[in-house]
Amino acid sequence: MDIKVDLIRSIYLEIREIHRLYNKQSRKVLVDYDITMPQLYVLRYLLEMEQAQKQVTITDLILKVDCSPSSMSIMIQRLEQEGMVNAVRGIKDRREVFVTITEKGKQILYPVELSAEQFIEERYKDIESSELQALYTSLQKFKRSIE
Repeated sequence: MDIKVDLIRSIYLEIREIHRLYNKQSRKVLVDYDITMPQLYVLRYLLEMEQAQKQVTITDLILKVDCSPSSMSIMIQRLEQEGMVNAVRGIKDRREVFVTITEKGKQILYPVELSAEQFIEERYKDIESSELQALYTSLQKFKRSIE
């Protein structure tokens, strides 16, 4: 077997394990706020789009979070019931649903983001910025090679 192929497989396994560990740690924080990781992704994306003054539809969220339309509809309904988002049907096309983050959604998002930043700072404090930049550059190459 080619050494390069073995090394690439090992890298993929490490990436998966890092992802698994990060999600495990993140879930510990999220349980305090009664929110799931996909819901966090939705809130974060809605805030980013609000800051960019862009409208977001449920279809946009489905593509961003990579989940089924029915799962996204259920998620948005729950977030709306909790007062974290508003969902409004389009005027021109009633099938289109626009979603925005509410002040309550932002209030939930900010402490979760702060906890995530603290986690990152604590865990990665011994890694130099240059090492992180090199890793980021390499990961971008990996991503481009499989797109």
